[in-house]
Amino acid sequence: MSQDDLKAAGGMLLLFLDVGVAMYASTKMRRSFMTWFFMSLLVTPIISFPFLLILGPQSPDPPKEAPKPPAPGPELVPFYDVASRKVIRIPKKELAPGCVLAKVEGIGVEEPVWVAGDQLQPGPVRNTSFSEEVREYIRQIQTTFAEHRPISVEEWEDGFRRDQDPASEIGLWVHAGKVYSEFAAKEADAARRKHLYQLVICCLTAPAASIRQVLPPGPLKDAEIDAVLRKFFPARPANS
Repeated sequence: MSQDDLKAAGGMLLLFLDVGVAMYASTKMRRSFMTWFFMSLLVTPIISFPFLLILGPQSPDPPKEAPKPPAPGPELVPFYDVASRKVIRIPKKELAPGCVLAKVEGIGVEEPVWVAGDQLQPGPVRNTSFSEEVREYIRQIQTTFAEHRPISVEEWEDGFRRDQDPASEIGLWVHAGKVYSEFAAKEADAARRKHLYQLVICCLTAPAASIRQVLPPGPLKDAEIDAVLRKFFPARPANS
């Protein structure tokens, strides 16, 4: 029972006792209304005193706490399950190293989805051929990444011919090659160069905020990874 409830109950009890005692006294004394009134004034302090001692000074009821908002759930991202050919939403933290963000045709979803990199299948050929100027850029890409992706210029060209926007894709790979070459030139260790290559590929296939999660573990330190990200992303929006 709250303080206000106690006060209300005590007040009503005092009132009934006060009136009852005063009326009883005035009846016994066969006095007038004025006598009853003055008897009430006299009896009220006498009756109230024990209740005041019992109730005592009451502190105000503590304010009720506002209900806490529900804790936010985990961030969910679209993931294409190749086995079931369905797009499901999984917690972002469950993305495994090697996952890439890509547009997959024929799945009924326009937005890019995450998919395991080793399960990606090449799309149809969309472009017939490239000019010699463009093929020179492809040769440059092939030379830069030959240590980690030993395929021919023709195979690189075939891959770019399947892109929806091959010019943009080739430009991104040229940029990636420049970033890789700048840092790889300082690395004599093959394991560190491989990790650097994996990092650059993640930059090509994932938003900046997700790169550390999908980057396979390796010898590069956090500060070194940060340096590569700063070098790579000025030419590409971090959330694209």
